[in-house]
Amino acid sequence: MALGTRRSRRSSIDIWPGFVDALAQLLMVIIFMLLVFTAGQFLLSDALSGRDKALHALEAKMTDLLESFTPGLPQKAVASLEAELN
Repeated sequence: MALGTRRSRRSSIDIWPGFVDALAQLLMVIIFMLLVFTAGQFLLSDALSGRDKALHALEAKMTDLLESFTPGLPQKAVASLEAELN
């Protein structure tokens, strides 16, 4: 009987479980978004570093080609061409 009287005295609606569920879902969404942004950042940084490596390799090849085709040019002309490369 004590259980029945306790329920009848409690007339307010208990919103605490719904509040906890909403906060848990918000936390899961924030963690998911953090995961997506972290994965995107990793993939973009990997792509950019690969592009930079390829660019440096091409610059080295261009410098080698420039040096092989210009053995008779004066050093001043070679320096100006290298300055244009950079």
